[in-house]
Amino acid sequence: MPCYMAERYLPTSPMRPLMSAVARDREVAKFMANRGVAISHLRTIYLEADETCLSLFEAPSALALQQASDDLDLGFVRIVEAVQVGAEDVVPFIEDQSEHPDEQHAGLTGGPLRRFKEPRSR
Repeated sequence: MPCYMAERYLPTSPMRPLMSAVARDREVAKFMANRGVAISHLRTIYLEADETCLSLFEAPSALALQQASDDLDLGFVRIVEAVQVGAEDVVPFIEDQSEHPDEQHAGLTGGPLRRFKEPRSR
Protein backbone atom coordinates (compact mmCIF):
# COMPACT_ATOMS: atom_id res chain seq x y z
CA MET A 1 0.00 0.00 0.00
CA PRO A 2 1.34 3.49 -0.76
CA CYS A 3 2.64 5.80 1.97
CA TYR A 4 1.60 9.42 2.38
CA MET A 5 3.09 12.22 4.46
CA ALA A 6 0.46 14.47 5.99
CA GLU A 7 1.52 17.93 7.14
CA ARG A 8 -0.12 20.13 9.74
CA TYR A 9 0.99 22.88 12.08
CA LEU A 10 1.07 22.70 15.86
CA PRO A 11 2.22 25.64 17.97
CA THR A 12 5.43 25.20 19.95
CA SER A 13 4.28 23.83 23.24
CA PRO A 14 4.76 21.01 25.72
CA MET A 15 4.60 17.43 24.48
CA ARG A 16 0.97 16.92 25.54
CA PRO A 17 -0.67 18.50 22.42
CA LEU A 18 1.72 16.59 20.14
CA MET A 19 1.02 13.29 21.86
CA SER A 20 -2.72 14.03 21.68
CA ALA A 21 -2.45 14.65 17.92
CA VAL A 22 -0.58 11.37 17.42
CA ALA A 23 -3.11 9.47 19.53
CA ARG A 24 -5.92 11.01 17.45
CA ASP A 25 -4.15 9.98 14.21
CA ARG A 26 -4.05 6.40 15.46
CA GLU A 27 -7.70 6.47 16.57
CA VAL A 28 -8.82 7.89 13.22
CA ALA A 29 -6.84 5.20 11.35
CA LYS A 30 -8.60 2.49 13.37
CA PHE A 31 -11.97 4.18 12.85
CA MET A 32 -11.45 4.37 9.08
CA ALA A 33 -10.23 0.76 8.94
CA ASN A 34 -13.45 -0.32 10.69
CA ARG A 35 -15.36 1.52 7.94
CA GLY A 36 -13.49 -0.39 5.22
CA VAL A 37 -10.86 2.25 4.41
CA ALA A 38 -7.45 0.77 5.19
CA ILE A 39 -5.48 3.62 6.75
CA SER A 40 -2.56 2.97 9.11
CA HIS A 41 -0.61 5.55 11.09
CA LEU A 42 3.11 4.66 10.90
CA ARG A 43 4.94 7.49 12.67
CA THR A 44 5.02 11.19 13.34
CA ILE A 45 7.90 13.66 13.34
CA TYR A 46 7.55 17.09 14.91
CA LEU A 47 9.80 19.96 13.81
CA GLU A 48 9.49 22.26 16.80
CA ALA A 49 11.40 25.19 15.26
CA ASP A 50 8.96 25.19 12.32
CA GLU A 51 5.87 24.19 14.35
CA THR A 52 5.38 21.50 11.70
CA CYS A 53 4.00 18.06 12.37
CA LEU A 54 4.61 15.41 9.68
CA SER A 55 2.68 12.16 10.00
CA LEU A 56 3.35 9.13 7.83
CA PHE A 57 0.40 6.92 6.88
CA GLU A 58 -0.32 3.94 4.68
CA ALA A 59 -3.54 4.59 2.79
CA PRO A 60 -5.20 3.54 -0.45
CA SER A 61 -4.89 7.10 -1.80
CA ALA A 62 -4.10 10.68 -0.84
CA LEU A 63 -7.79 11.44 -1.38
CA ALA A 64 -8.85 8.82 1.20
CA LEU A 65 -6.48 10.33 3.76
CA GLN A 66 -7.63 13.89 2.93
CA GLN A 67 -11.27 12.86 3.32
CA ALA A 68 -10.49 11.35 6.74
CA SER A 69 -8.73 14.59 7.71
CA ASP A 70 -11.65 16.72 6.53
CA ASP A 71 -14.37 14.52 8.03
CA LEU A 72 -12.65 14.05 11.39
CA ASP A 73 -10.92 17.43 11.68
CA LEU A 74 -7.28 16.32 11.71
CA GLY A 75 -6.12 19.62 10.23
CA PHE A 76 -3.84 18.33 7.49
CA VAL A 77 -2.86 21.17 5.17
CA ARG A 78 -0.93 19.04 2.69
CA ILE A 79 -0.73 15.34 1.83
CA VAL A 80 1.90 13.98 -0.53
CA GLU A 81 2.98 10.49 -1.51
CA ALA A 82 6.15 9.48 0.32
CA VAL A 83 8.83 6.82 0.06
CA GLN A 84 9.97 5.38 3.37
CA VAL A 85 13.59 4.21 3.50
CA GLY A 86 15.17 2.99 6.72
CA ALA A 87 18.74 2.02 7.51
CA GLU A 88 17.75 -1.65 7.23
CA ASP A 89 16.72 -1.03 3.60
CA VAL A 90 20.04 0.49 2.52
CA VAL A 91 22.37 -2.40 3.46
CA PRO A 92 20.59 -5.02 1.29
CA PHE A 93 20.51 -2.49 -1.58
CA ILE A 94 24.26 -1.91 -1.32
CA GLU A 95 24.97 -5.64 -1.05
CA ASP A 96 22.75 -6.36 -4.06
CA GLN A 97 24.52 -3.71 -6.12
CA SER A 98 27.98 -5.12 -5.26
CA GLU A 99 27.08 -8.29 -7.17
CA HIS A 100 27.46 -6.30 -10.41
CA PRO A 101 31.25 -6.04 -10.99
CA ASP A 102 30.86 -3.64 -13.93
CA GLU A 103 29.37 -1.03 -11.58
CA GLN A 104 31.61 0.92 -9.26
CA HIS A 105 30.46 1.46 -5.70
CA ALA A 106 31.49 4.94 -4.61
CA GLY A 107 28.90 6.19 -2.14
CA LEU A 108 26.53 8.99 -3.11
CA THR A 109 28.70 10.46 -5.83
CA GLY A 110 29.06 7.51 -8.18
CA GLY A 111 28.37 3.87 -8.86
CA PRO A 112 24.94 2.36 -8.26
CA LEU A 113 23.87 5.10 -5.86
CA ARG A 114 24.32 7.76 -8.54
CA ARG A 115 20.53 8.08 -8.80
CA PHE A 116 20.70 10.62 -5.95
CA LYS A 117 21.03 14.15 -7.26
CA GLU A 118 24.58 15.43 -6.97
CA PRO A 119 25.29 19.03 -5.90
CA ARG A 120 25.83 21.51 -8.74
CA SER A 121 29.33 22.69 -9.51
CA ARG A 122 29.86 26.43 -9.33
